[in-house]
Amino acid sequence: MAGVAAATWLELLIAGSSVHALSLTPLGVCIALSVWLGGLGPGLVSVILSVLSIDFFIIGPGSLFEFRTAADAFVISAFLAGWLAFMAAAEHANRVHARERANCRTAEDAALQSSRIAQLTTALSQARTQAAAIEAALQEPLHALHADAGALLLVSRDGRSLDVVRAVGYPAAGRPAPTVASLRGRSPASDAVGRGAPVVLESPIAYGDEYHKGASDVATPGALVAVPLLVGSRVVAVVQLEFRGPRAFSADDREYLDVVGPRAAQALDRTLEYEAALQARADSEALRERANQELAERQKIERALRTSETRYRTLAARTSRLHSLAAALSEAVTVDAVARAVVQHGCNVLGAAGGEVLLVARSGFEILYSDVPRADAPEARIPLEPGLCATEVVETREPVFISSFDEWQERFSRSAAIAADGGYASSATLPLLVDAAPVGVLAFHFTAPVNFDDEYRALLRSVEQHCAQALDRARSYEAAQRARADAETANRLKDEFVSIVSHDLRTPLNAILGWTSMLQAGTLDEATAKRALQSVHDNATRQLRLVEDLLDLSRLQSGRMALNV
Repeated sequence: MAGVAAATWLELLIAGSSVHALSLTPLGVCIALSVWLGGLGPGLVSVILSVLSIDFFIIGPGSLFEFRTAADAFVISAFLAGWLAFMAAAEHANRVHARERANCRTAEDAALQSSRIAQLTTALSQARTQAAAIEAALQEPLHALHADAGALLLVSRDGRSLDVVRAVGYPAAGRPAPTVASLRGRSPASDAVGRGAPVVLESPIAYGDEYHKGASDVATPGALVAVPLLVGSRVVAVVQLEFRGPRAFSADDREYLDVVGPRAAQALDRTLEYEAALQARADSEALRERANQELAERQKIERALRTSETRYRTLAARTSRLHSLAAALSEAVTVDAVARAVVQHGCNVLGAAGGEVLLVARSGFEILYSDVPRADAPEARIPLEPGLCATEVVETREPVFISSFDEWQERFSRSAAIAADGGYASSATLPLLVDAAPVGVLAFHFTAPVNFDDEYRALLRSVEQHCAQALDRARSYEAAQRARADAETANRLKDEFVSIVSHDLRTPLNAILGWTSMLQAGTLDEATAKRALQSVHDNATRQLRLVEDLLDLSRLQSGRMALNV
């Protein structure tokens, strides 16, 4: 208001001088400064006060809105409309600039977060040994979060304690490196194991209140984080990071901690499996070499020793076929390819005449792959009903072995009818378990009675485990592919939406800018000026509706607005 008063005083001085044509300049400068410094609200107040001042002091001294001529009314209207349009354009520019700054900050934060996660993923994926995986799982979060010290603790095999396998940066703030800790006691690491979620303590007060309440002689860290590394639902290790001073963890930091847990656990589990596979392969090669040596030595022995020789040859052949099965499963990336490889190579390993892989569905079984003739049920789904070996396997989660056709008829009449169509005499039906939950059924059928001894059952169980792991991996791969396709579709639709909205927002602005430029030039007659003002008002109203619709859409997407139908 003080600015408008000062501008009015200058306006009266200029109006009485020889340059009275510039009398509206002070008020215009005052309005522009109000809009620039204060925004739409102060600018609107300045416009209203300026219009009242012009009318009261210049056009009709001592009266309000009593115009002597149409030119006086036109001057007031043009002044008001012009500055309102200027305020709308300035407000729009301010909003666009603020939105661009916010988008820039969001993009920078997202790029930093993506870089941290990419570095973590790269380091973990390059680890080939357990020691390398442990080093990457500790060093990457340590540097990404700028921690002063850290340690990685492995859960013992009996699940009762945590063993420190790597520590960096200790002693930190007077605190020694952690040692073997019992999971029965209270500590950030044991709580992380118990909860299966990260434990975040952002200050010494939070740490003291949680673990050493009332104790003043205990050295406490400035901040501490304990992240559990989970494989499935089982915690295999804990990464503990300590900071010298208090530290607030942002949403990106917490998201990064949530990523560290499963990915580091997968890297540890992968390296453990890799080392175990190398050891198993070395043991298998040693066993094969020893078996060949024994077979060569026992060639000179009579019929009893030749039986042993035949047994070892069979074992070697089965081992080779198991290698072929494992190789085929490693090449299969889809669920259907896994099922086909299991049946075809599994029949070769076991000497079966036929096989099938069934996937557990809501109301029955879905046939993924089968070379078993089904005269009564050729469709791709089988109902979950009594009398089927697959039903018994899913309910008990234990394999079912049928040694003869009579036993088949006595225990599972529905499966016996299917076996009769294919001419089968015995079968082995095994559950496919992923995290102790049945996801499918693997069945092999034989045309002759089979004695399922312990050795043969162990072989069947080995094939079953290979199949379950490959099936779980293929399902995860297909889910990842679907998720990637959905993300690409959503990104394309977002780009199309932004293009349409940009066009609809620009169209009213073109009309507003065109009319206001002509009004400022003063080349329009009174009727055309009125039509210009009406067009500016209509287009501004249209743009306001578009902006309000966009704001309503944003509120709906964020859950801050309810849609009543």
